[in-house]
Amino acid sequence: ETVATVTGTTVTIVGAGTATLRATQAGDGNHQPAEPVERSFTVARAGQAIAFDPLPDRVFGDAPFDLAATATSGLPVVFTSLDETVATVAGTTVTIVGAGTATLRATQAGDGNHQPAEPVERSFTVAAPPLLAVALSVAGHPGATVRLGLNPLASDGFDDDFDEHAPPPDGNPRIVLIPPGGTGDDALKSDFRSDDTELVRWRLVVEDLGGAAVLTLEWDAEELSGGHALYLQPIDPASESASGPAINMALATTLDVYDPGAYEIVYAAPQELAIPIVRGWNLISTPFISDQTLAALFAQHPGAVFAAWRHADGRYWRLEDGDALFAEHGYWLFWWGEATTITLRGIPADGLAVFGPGWHLIGPVGDITSAQLIQTAQPPLPANSRLWTHAPGEEAPHPLPADGNLAPGSAGWVFLPTETLLDLGMP
Repeated sequence: ETVATVTGTTVTIVGAGTATLRATQAGDGNHQPAEPVERSFTVARAGQAIAFDPLPDRVFGDAPFDLAATATSGLPVVFTSLDETVATVAGTTVTIVGAGTATLRATQAGDGNHQPAEPVERSFTVAAPPLLAVALSVAGHPGATVRLGLNPLASDGFDDDFDEHAPPPDGNPRIVLIPPGGTGDDALKSDFRSDDTELVRWRLVVEDLGGAAVLTLEWDAEELSGGHALYLQPIDPASESASGPAINMALATTLDVYDPGAYEIVYAAPQELAIPIVRGWNLISTPFISDQTLAALFAQHPGAVFAAWRHADGRYWRLEDGDALFAEHGYWLFWWGEATTITLRGIPADGLAVFGPGWHLIGPVGDITSAQLIQTAQPPLPANSRLWTHAPGEEAPHPLPADGNLAPGSAGWVFLPTETLLDLGMP
């Protein structure tokens, strides 16, 4: 009865295989029982088909999406990717991993009652995201254009398909873009870089003002990708640290420049970091380039009492509520409230900064230990150098052991005998 069942004279097929039906007559008072007669027949496995709708094209960076397909048998459909450099499949979820064409195959292997279905394939194209063209210009003077984005086809070296060297100065104010790690001799008029972290950094240099009292840089960032941020961070070329508040280029469109200077343009999806604070004194830092102000950090605590100080030039400087924290530097934060957390947001800084001789309150961008800080410093620090930190409730700072960790969001003291380049952790 796994193949066929009989009710009266009606046979119902219930599965594939061979069924044998027996006909009997038990006789009566006038007739002997009849010899049973058996008849066998074969029930073949049923065919089945898969319904799998065409797939729309995608853009690299799109969120994972789910697939849907059905088999006429009602059995579950299995999906596989034939191009795993473009898209991968886990269960019914597709994750975009690169640009190109991806073909997804839907299969149903069948069972005891159903034959395997004919596989159905659907292809779709994953386009590289449009580049974000940020046109930087000065009224009456030629400008520079930097193209930012997450195009996986771009290289990290000079590439004729993406890069264009800047022409020699012609007497006009020179606004140049410098590749990461490059010098003024590597100036580019337009350029693009991408890397594995999906974070793009550019150096923008205003070399001279051409005799003008002020130059106004203008830009257009209307093509900014959803979920991404774009900041213009003033940089002190000597220290490689922030020299002023970061500008959110998605909100502002101009910057008045009064002196030659350097800037870093950063483009990426912003990140968040929640750090705990307690009542009293806290050592904190931010690993991010951001326009997030001190007041914004405590916006969820209206009426709270807080204040922050930065150590620079041998003294402490109190921050105004509208000031932002600078990455790579530590801060004393006084908080008069119950223990809580504050959430930092922004794009990671590069973690490299130059500090002069003396004591410095530093903030890591990535996890670092005393040993790592000493070993990677340029020039090398004395072997007995240590990172010092201050835990809440302590009366005095204490040295971290060589393998003691300083995490992003925290801060520590270090003494430098001479001007030193510190690696404060890679983002």
